Amino acid sequence: MGSGGGAEEERIDTLNWRSGRDFQRLRLQRRKTLQHMIAVSRAYALSGDKTKAKSVHQDFLTIWKDADPNIPMLKQAKTEYAKLQ
Repeated sequence: MGSGGGAEEERIDTLNWRSGRDFQRLRLQRRKTLQHMIAVSRAYALSGDKTKAKSVHQDFLTIWKDADPNIPMLKQAKTEYAKLQ
C-alpha cells in the first residue's frame, strides 16, 4: 500500500477514537441525567409532593423499561416508587 493508505488508516483510527470518546461521554451524560431524575423525585417526596415524585419516577422507569432488572439504580428506583404508592 502507498503512503496514502497509511494516512487514510490513521484518519479512520482518529475518527473511531473520537466517536468512541463521544459515545462514552454521551453514556456518562445520560447516566447523570437519570441520576438527576431520581434525585428530583426524592426531593419532591421529601417536600411532601408525592404526585410529582411519582411522576418523575414513572418517567425514569419508562426510560429503563427494557433494561436489565438487576441494575442497582433500577432496583432502588422500583423500591422507592413502590413506597410512593
